[in-house]
Amino acid sequence: MCGVNVVLSKVTNKEEIISSMNKSINHRGPDDQGIWYNNDIAIGMTRLSIIGLEDGHQPFECESLVCVCNGEIYNYLELKNDLQMQGVSFKTMSDCEVIPHLYRKYGTDCFKMLRGMFSICIWDKNNRQLIIARDRVGEKPLYLSRTSKALFITSEIKSLTSNNLITPSLNNSHLEKIIEFNWPVDVTQTFINEVERVKPGEYRIFNSEGIEISRNFFWKLKYVENTELTFQSAKTKTLQLLDESIKIRLQSEVPIAVLLSGGIDSSLIAAIASKYNKNINAITVGYKGMPECDERPLVRKFCKDFNIQLHEIELDPSELKHSFKELINFVDEPIPDLSTISQWAIYKKAKDMGFTVLLSGNGGDELFFGYPTHNRAAYMAQEYLSNLYHPNIFKRIGKIFSKLLKSPLKTLKILETYDSERMLKPERSDLDLKISTFSRILTFSPLSELKDCINEESNAIYGMAKFLHQSWLTNNCLQIADKLGMGASVEVRCPFVDQELIDFVNTIPLEINFSKDESKKFLKEISKGLVPDYILKAPKRGFTPPFDDLSYIVTDQRHIKNANNSFQGRFCELLIEKTLSPTQKPL
Repeated sequence: MCGVNVVLSKVTNKEEIISSMNKSINHRGPDDQGIWYNNDIAIGMTRLSIIGLEDGHQPFECESLVCVCNGEIYNYLELKNDLQMQGVSFKTMSDCEVIPHLYRKYGTDCFKMLRGMFSICIWDKNNRQLIIARDRVGEKPLYLSRTSKALFITSEIKSLTSNNLITPSLNNSHLEKIIEFNWPVDVTQTFINEVERVKPGEYRIFNSEGIEISRNFFWKLKYVENTELTFQSAKTKTLQLLDESIKIRLQSEVPIAVLLSGGIDSSLIAAIASKYNKNINAITVGYKGMPECDERPLVRKFCKDFNIQLHEIELDPSELKHSFKELINFVDEPIPDLSTISQWAIYKKAKDMGFTVLLSGNGGDELFFGYPTHNRAAYMAQEYLSNLYHPNIFKRIGKIFSKLLKSPLKTLKILETYDSERMLKPERSDLDLKISTFSRILTFSPLSELKDCINEESNAIYGMAKFLHQSWLTNNCLQIADKLGMGASVEVRCPFVDQELIDFVNTIPLEINFSKDESKKFLKEISKGLVPDYILKAPKRGFTPPFDDLSYIVTDQRHIKNANNSFQGRFCELLIEKTLSPTQKPL
């Protein structure tokens, strides 16, 4: 796990610039730093050593290629063996050294061969081209910014703004969405107009002048049902792939632990991990005073049953204000999710306990339909799609989902007011009346990202799943895990976002994997015998701190009844203020 920086420019002080950028994200890699540069480009790396502790220094130089990688390549031993059989020799034990050798042989097709999380930058000295790529699900961030003098690539926005390398202007429409929906919805834009994200599963190629000459995807999220799958065959293959995903993510030369709640996802990870590591550790969190969201009693019982060494973290709500002030230095983008405060405290304490790698249950909800309200609304919307043949139905469904994201319960009430039997074969006038009613009730514009997902899949259930996966999982859950984990110099690994697992599960027919009445029904069924019933039958809880104890963070007490929105606005305000405070002279 590392931080990467690139300056593609003809300016003469590139080494100084890249050194300053590295310093800005030193928390991502406090163990080592590296710089390579020539007349065209400077490439920098800050390294958190996990595999190849002694000899994994980057950038790697492989004949005409220079490469840096932030992340982990979990199938590197298999790839390395194949390359060695072809006569390739290696200089280090690092997992990332396979990348330049693979690129030299296979070009951009090499990205399809990598099983892991990564942001990669390769400089081709012969062709004077820069190649960048981001992993399939977006576990590792990668940002791009252009000025009249340079093209910048970086793991964190702050390496640009804190060094005054760009003149930032606020993307107000993006910020409005963040405050409204609680996370950065857009997969490309950021809250700064001059900075964009490289999309998950995307690679891009630039010439020595910084002009983009190619842009493509080596992977896309897709849903194609395999109707030959039965429940049993789907169960067998899913558990095989999940077992494999967890096993390869246990590769580490530093201490590793499972982030364990009382939920199904993390419990299943811990149960399987304990098969391969008899000394596996788990970390759980609770709050002083044991509020309802504290799941420690359940976790204690689980760890005792599975002989897992448990480390408990108790958070004192009175200390959360200090955590809030700290985390805005690291989260990098406005993500006003209340759980960031607790997550930051956990990652810091985990590092203090001596753990550098943590396994997380992120991705389980998105893969196995774990959001009950969204499931019910998606099911209802799909019934509309199936029964109402109207040319504008996708736009109307988009509005329904847009309303859902803001006010789930109200949307369900709206949908439930319609008689489903009458809608099977509606008269045209009846249909027009219903659409007119929706238009009056839903007064704001639908999310274009969600409409696109529904249109792409022609299915509201898959459309919602794709939207949550591409937007919520990547831009909220995984980004928080990366930015705050790396802020504490901790790597977070997520077995449920393994691409082979995702590719297979998304072929399982909805009749097996989806239920409008029970979230994660399929995962619960296949987990029987692996995870105890007291975990499987426990109510779902989100990882959110006791809300009343955060009220003092909100500065505008007039809106305390709507404290969540006040918190979001204040969070964005503080982060923007912090991010846009340059410390260096401009380029």
